[in-house]
Amino acid sequence: MNKDQIRKSLDRLEGHLSHYPEGEKDRPGSFHQTHRIETNEAGIKDEIAVIRGLANTGKEIAQWGMVSCGQWVATVLAVAGVLLNNSRIRWCFPLWFVSNMISLAYHIRAGLWGLAVRDAIFTVLAVAGWFQWG
Repeated sequence: MNKDQIRKSLDRLEGHLSHYPEGEKDRPGSFHQTHRIETNEAGIKDEIAVIRGLANTGKEIAQWGMVSCGQWVATVLAVAGVLLNNSRIRWCFPLWFVSNMISLAYHIRAGLWGLAVRDAIFTVLAVAGWFQWG
């Protein structure tokens, strides 16, 4: 996603928010008072946050240069971990641990908190798996 596409997406999403004036939502009996509008508004705000996170990640890719390489390393380690797990080889867990730690770092930097929580949980499960298979 290039800068122009990100800007257009943000403008489009922020434009959707302007369709719901604050006073309209609060008026009793108003169409805008429904839960659907509030849910839609929250979803749009979340989508804006994700796009801004991607925009920031894009800036970091240009500045840092190793972001995409690290993401590929995490992917290769995760796939190798699955192949080892399918063969019931215990060394899948250290691979998953490293893969999840790399992904956790990138998701935190991008502000993708849901994915960061998932990566943290998977990291803990990789440690637990190592000891359970011991």
